[in-house]
Amino acid sequence: MGGFVLTSNSQQESDIVTGSKKVFKKHKIINFGDSGFKAIVFEKNLVDNTKNYIKDGDDIIIGVGTFNYRSKFGVNALTLILNDLNNGVSCFDKILGHFNIITYVKNELKVVTDCSGFLQLFQVEIGSDLMLSTSFSLLCSIAPNLTLSKQEVLEYLQTSTTFNNKTIFKEITVSKSASILSLFPGRNTKTYFTPKYEDITYEELLVKVKSYFKQWSGGKIIADLSGGFDTRTLAASLMSSNCNFEFVTNNRSLDISKDILVSKKIAKQFNIPLHIAELENNYLNDTISNVECVYAYELSRGMDISKRVVNEIYNKANINDLIFGGWGAEMLRNTHGQQNNVRKLISGFGYNRFVMPKDIEKEYLDNLEDKLIETLNHLQDYDENFIGEIAFYRFKSKDWVGSALSARNKYAHWLFPFFDIKLAIPIINLEHKDRNVQKRFIKDLKKEFESITFGNGDDFKMIWNKIKRKVKKVMPNTKNNFANSNTDYQYESVDNQHKLIYDVTKINKDYLKNIQANRIIPRYDALSVLLNSLESSKLN
Repeated sequence: MGGFVLTSNSQQESDIVTGSKKVFKKHKIINFGDSGFKAIVFEKNLVDNTKNYIKDGDDIIIGVGTFNYRSKFGVNALTLILNDLNNGVSCFDKILGHFNIITYVKNELKVVTDCSGFLQLFQVEIGSDLMLSTSFSLLCSIAPNLTLSKQEVLEYLQTSTTFNNKTIFKEITVSKSASILSLFPGRNTKTYFTPKYEDITYEELLVKVKSYFKQWSGGKIIADLSGGFDTRTLAASLMSSNCNFEFVTNNRSLDISKDILVSKKIAKQFNIPLHIAELENNYLNDTISNVECVYAYELSRGMDISKRVVNEIYNKANINDLIFGGWGAEMLRNTHGQQNNVRKLISGFGYNRFVMPKDIEKEYLDNLEDKLIETLNHLQDYDENFIGEIAFYRFKSKDWVGSALSARNKYAHWLFPFFDIKLAIPIINLEHKDRNVQKRFIKDLKKEFESITFGNGDDFKMIWNKIKRKVKKVMPNTKNNFANSNTDYQYESVDNQHKLIYDVTKINKDYLKNIQANRIIPRYDALSVLLNSLESSKLN
């Protein structure tokens, strides 16, 4: 399934179906006995859909996302889950992947979020009615009153996401990870899984990785490949578990790396087919509108990135409907775990950040720091030396990567295995991690990788970034020039910036232009496009 809306107001059915046309295609309406709730369930937009729901008598189960249970995928996994629930077997903590699941078993209606929280579930109260959906855009188009939140708008502009279960609108929130939301006969929420932060040996981690990927060996997979460490870690993991997979790599004219050359070398070495996703080739059409882009990628990035990623999604999903990415494998080299000072951690969140006015920046950082501390306070038994790693995974990545992952799962089955909590926590628990450890990890999973040198992907970019940092030190006036020189994608100019953004933040496009924050403007534009697409009467 591509997504769903769950509502307790049957009168909103027509509004939901109308609003869904911007976000989804085919739909099916499912009623849950006498609960008063109904689900409008949407197929994935780009794949030949296997039915991801089961109705067995009065019992119903619906699964959204990309998940695996007892080595079974999709509807086969749902069959096993439903059977275990009827037999009183606790199973949600044993499901792999990114998912939201609706169950109606023994006249009890529940919604379950995955252990990592990467597949986002949004909710809004409309009067006495509750509405939940996997699509933020769809809820925006349905909710009657929406109020922009200053903190979250600033977070979006700085980082292209919002943190700690909040959105840019005060009325719409994100459900917490590892939660069971009981909706009928009574309403309550409970946590069904709490990760343990405890030491693990290198050898134990290898075993866990092999075991995890082996459970996905029953179907065909398309695996991202580049010249870097992380996709190579993914490839070695798949090979070590005898998974059935082929490679795919991105190609666009603005790339400065030699990812394709390295990818071709790897594919030839192991005699594995390699597909090229041409990101300059718009699989949709050349006239896709700005608003289509925003709704397609769920405001998870700016206009430029959205355009590029929509192309990536369409081109890859056209190859195969189950796609694995390498994001998260960077935790093996402790890329983000060096810093344990909370203030410095949150100051570094985001890419291509811009300088805010001092008074606004202080308030922003104070609020963001409070959010991170709140997240850390809800965790148990973690080593304070791991704060940087925990913050990267449970706070930053959950929302920054999660928003992108959620958007991708509208179209095809998309999984970032190393961000699945079943692998992420063991990686965090490995005490010593660095670039050499990751190299050893790849070699131990698949020895033949030892003969394929690094240097064309991540290393090349790392050297390039060092050059830029040195230039900035001696030529501070060129601070933003590198960031602005190669935008990810061109898009139709957005002249109609929504006045609410300035009313709430006191920041407009002129300010961003004056400080040469050209990389931030596409986010400002994406937000304007979304607000302009909504009825002005509903915005506060």
